[in-house]
Amino acid sequence: MRAKKKTATAYPAHLIETTGKIVAPIANGAYRASLPNGKLTVVYMPKRVGQQLGALQSGDKVLLALNPSSFDYARITMRLPE
Repeated sequence: MRAKKKTATAYPAHLIETTGKIVAPIANGAYRASLPNGKLTVVYMPKRVGQQLGALQSGDKVLLALNPSSFDYARITMRLPE
């Protein structure tokens, strides 16, 4: 009998959603943001979200999806009202 193959996924099934505040732009679609605990992290906008949100400014609040194994990078899911 054969063993089942395990497939690797790019993102885990359980992402952590939290809020963040944009501190400064880094590059096209990438920003430095502060998390609620004060840690700075690099956040990026996927193209489909970037088309909906436009450019973000310092001080904008955003909703982030973090990988539970590393808080160094996060994905912006939406802009929050101020």
